[in-house]
Amino acid sequence: MAFPQVKAILCEELDRRELSIEATARSLNVSKSAVAAWRAGQKTPSSANVKKLARLFYPEDLKGQTDFEFRLTLAVKTSLKKGPLTSLELGDKLRVATAHPDGGSQFHERFFRLVMAIAGIGIEPIRSVSMDLRGSLVREEVDIALGLMGTTDRTLALKFVAEGPIRLGINCCVLKKALVHHHLGIQELRGRVATGKDVLPIVMKHDVGGVYVLRTLGIPESRVLTVDGLDAKSYADRLMGVDYRDQIPVTVADDVRSLRILAELQLKGEPSTLVFSLTSAESVQGEKRDLPVFSPAISLRRSSTDVIAWLVDGCIRTLNCEIETVSDFYLEVIKTYEDLARRHLASSSETPPEQEVENWIRYSFRLSQELIDLYEDKELPWKAVLTRALQKRENNVPGTVRKTIGDVACAHLSQFKEPQRRKILELLRQRFNSPIPYDLEHFASLQELIQFVRQSLGK
Repeated sequence: MAFPQVKAILCEELDRRELSIEATARSLNVSKSAVAAWRAGQKTPSSANVKKLARLFYPEDLKGQTDFEFRLTLAVKTSLKKGPLTSLELGDKLRVATAHPDGGSQFHERFFRLVMAIAGIGIEPIRSVSMDLRGSLVREEVDIALGLMGTTDRTLALKFVAEGPIRLGINCCVLKKALVHHHLGIQELRGRVATGKDVLPIVMKHDVGGVYVLRTLGIPESRVLTVDGLDAKSYADRLMGVDYRDQIPVTVADDVRSLRILAELQLKGEPSTLVFSLTSAESVQGEKRDLPVFSPAISLRRSSTDVIAWLVDGCIRTLNCEIETVSDFYLEVIKTYEDLARRHLASSSETPPEQEVENWIRYSFRLSQELIDLYEDKELPWKAVLTRALQKRENNVPGTVRKTIGDVACAHLSQFKEPQRRKILELLRQRFNSPIPYDLEHFASLQELIQFVRQSLGK
C-alpha cells in the first residue's frame, strides 16, 4: 500500500532540515530501512515514532510538535481508511443542516462556512425549521449539524466540535392575561416552571426547551404542547391559541428564541412578558439556578472519524489565522442580540433593562476580562478571539469599519497611481506603527479614513 501524504510530509520536513536517512535513523534509534520506507511512502511510522519525529523536527516548539503529530497521524489514517475525508478531497460536498439559523447557531454557521471556504470544501445546505438534528445525524441524512445541542447524548454517538464560549440559558414567555386570570405573580410562576408544576409547556420537541421539559423535568409528552417549527410565529400562535383557564401555558426555549417569541407577540398586539430575566452571572446564582445552560455546537457522528479530525484541524487553523474575521462575526451576532433585546425586553427583574441586556451579553459571550481570564480553551483556541472581540467592543469600533483598507477603501485608492498608493500605506505605517498599519479600526468612520487619504496626498 502507498502512503503519498505521509511521504509528502516527511520529505518536506527532512529536506527542510537537510536530514539524511542515516542521521534520522540514529536520532530515532530505528533502522535505516524503516526511515527509508517512510520517506518513500511505503510504510508508516508507529505512534511512538511519530512523537519522536515531532521532537526531532521541533525540539523546542511544543505547538509545532503537536501540529506535526496531528498532520502526520491524520495522513496515516486517511491513507489506511477510505472514508468521508477521502471523498472530501475528491471534491464531494458535505451535507450540512441547521435547524434555526437566527438563534445561537448563527455565529457557528458563519464560522463553519469560513472554515469550509478556506479549505475549498463544498456545502450542500439542508435547512428545515422542524428538523431533528440528532435524528438526522444518526440516520445519516446529513453529515454535519449546526445548532444548539441540548445534551451530549452518547447513545446517539455524537461528537460535539467547536462548542466554544457561547452559552445560552432557558427562558419562557407568558401572556399577561393568563397571569391576571390565575392571580399569579412572576416570582411564583418561576417556581412552577422550574419544577413543571401546574404549567402547560409549549416546546419544540428536539430543541433545548423540549430537552429540558421532557428529559430534565421528566414531564410526559401527554402534558406538553409541541410546535412543528422553531420560528417565533409557531410558538406565538400556539401560545395565543391555548385555553389558559385551567393551566398557565408558557413557551420554553433559549433566551434568544424567547426574545423573538416576545417580539412576535408584541407585533400581534398581545401583552406578554418573559418569565425569567436574561441569563447572567447574577441570575444563574439566583432565579435561574435550577435551569440549564446550553452551548451551540458543530456536531457530527462519532463514526465519522476522518471528518472530525479534519474539521478540528480546520477550526484550529481558522481560529489561529482569522482572529480579525471571526471576532467580527462574534461582535455582529452580539449586536443583533443586543438590538433584539433592547427593542422588546420588558424587564421582569429589578435590574433596569439596559443593565440586564449588558449583563446578559457579558455572561453569554464572556465579554469581560474577568470571564476571559477564567475561560479555558479545551479543543479549540477561542480565547484569542474573545480577547480581540473585547478590545474592539471596548474601543467602540463600528462593525462596518472593522475591515482592512484593501477590503473597504479600494474604490477610493484605485483613483490614485501605484506610487501614491504606496505613499498612503507608508504614511499609515508611520502614523500607527502597527503590524497591520492600514487596519481601519484606527478610524472612527470610513469618512475619516477617506479624509486622511486625501490629506496625505495633498488633495
